[in-house]
Amino acid sequence: MTDDVALGAGFTPEWALVLEDPGITADPEPYYTGRYLDGVEVTLTATPPEGYHLSGWTGDLSGTVNPETLEMDGNKSVGAVYANDGHTLNVAASRGFRHHRLQEAGSRCSPRSCDSV
Repeated sequence: MTDDVALGAGFTPEWALVLEDPGITADPEPYYTGRYLDGVEVTLTATPPEGYHLSGWTGDLSGTVNPETLEMDGNKSVGAVYANDGHTLNVAASRGFRHHRLQEAGSRCSPRSCDSV
């Protein structure tokens, strides 16, 4: 071959996803290079320790939806914050029996229920 040949190549960017908590799983798993191809949607699921619930995502995700989808359009880092589910405390009073909940930080409680603030 003696003629000039023009060659072209196209490359798809690959992005890293760092999961800051061992309780977070990603589906699908990264490409064999340990990265995701540009535009791939990754579903992240946080599995809290027993007695806890997801109170929010950190890093490149926000909110409390679990699982949540993240589009890989750059390098990303995601963490999770967990909150204690709370405890029920039964207290006997001199006028009878009453049911109360322990109030957690970030909660507003009345004699009948607790709500997150």
